[in-house]
Amino acid sequence: TAPASSLLDGVQHVEKKLQRSLAAAGLEVIDPADQRFDPASMEALMMVDAESAEQDDSVAGVMQKGYRFKGHLLRPARVQVRKFNG
Repeated sequence: TAPASSLLDGVQHVEKKLQRSLAAAGLEVIDPADQRFDPASMEALMMVDAESAEQDDSVAGVMQKGYRFKGHLLRPARVQVRKFNG
């Protein structure tokens, strides 16, 4: 049998090839880390405190990436949003 690391390398190679094929077909990954919150492509699951007013309404963390296919939203990114309560 093949060592586990060889199997893992093979699976990662297939995953990268699949991601490239899907991107070429029009699939776009929405990964909005440290961007402004956009309700058109994101779903806020929780709020966290912002340290400054400049951080207000920015994405603190991505809990689940979103996807868009040929401009159509398939799934919004699920995020934590910073809120300034100063």
